[in-house]
Amino acid sequence: MMNNLALHFSISTFDVISALILGFGIGVVFFGSLWWVLNKGVNARHPFVWFSVSLVLRLAFALCALYWVSQGNWKRLLVAVVGFTIARMLLNRKIGLHHQDILSSKEVDNGR
Repeated sequence: MMNNLALHFSISTFDVISALILGFGIGVVFFGSLWWVLNKGVNARHPFVWFSVSLVLRLAFALCALYWVSQGNWKRLLVAVVGFTIARMLLNRKIGLHHQDILSSKEVDNGR
């Protein structure tokens, strides 16, 4: 009985790696498109429309993609969410450093 229980809760290495990579890709698309919309929407004529439509599309994409990756298995979903979170952290670090460079160059220009 214990052997069957351990077999039921196991997840293969391939499932872990594939869910992690796919979750990372979903996160890159989600947060990359958020960054793009923030840059375009600020100067748009109707920013509310940009941000609202973007939110609905990004959430629909992320939820459907994560559901597809999970294949009804909560462990695959958990690993995919970890990949999604890693993408957020890496993009936040990369884009955050980019914005700091832009802000510091503007401060230097304003100081002259």
